[in-house]
Amino acid sequence: MVSKKRVHRSNFPAAIFLTVLLMLVSRVSPVSAQDPLPPLHVSVGLKAPDFELPAANGSTLKLSDLAGHNVLIDFYRGYWSAYCMAELGEFVKHAKELKAMDVRILGVSADPPEKALVAQVVLRAPFPILSDSQHQVMTIYGTDSSIDKGLDGEPVNVPTLILIDKTGTIRWIHQASDIKVRLPFSEVLAPARKLK
Repeated sequence: MVSKKRVHRSNFPAAIFLTVLLMLVSRVSPVSAQDPLPPLHVSVGLKAPDFELPAANGSTLKLSDLAGHNVLIDFYRGYWSAYCMAELGEFVKHAKELKAMDVRILGVSADPPEKALVAQVVLRAPFPILSDSQHQVMTIYGTDSSIDKGLDGEPVNVPTLILIDKTGTIRWIHQASDIKVRLPFSEVLAPARKLK
């Protein structure tokens, strides 16, 4: 008798295919020069500014809704960035491990809600993908690129990870100095393990 087990397949190839297709259609270069790292408006040891953004699933989420949990915010460039989609894919892959450490993940980009939904669906992200299409949060946190722009000329984030503890205090920040190079997941996991 042949067993018919359901096989879980990675969404990474689909994410890459979608990203390449979107770049070809929109004639966006897959590699753009990294702008200088912007001066962040937040720093380790300070309280994370609260915000409220629409989620890809149609709901609205406030950072303060996650009070009492550790939170990892991934400020990413957009659904069209292969590098960002790959990084989000790593968070999807390790979401259960982070949740076991009481770390909630949020993806935040300037994508409008319908494009945030593309990222949510393609990646099958079990965490909220939020739309900062009015650029309010990237401005408050200082993650907005001063040089680079998105598909429609909108501002984009410099890829930035911010880890917030259960009290709302920022405990760790990483900004990618090269949009093509992201931290190995183990280097993201290390500061998360230090949180209570």
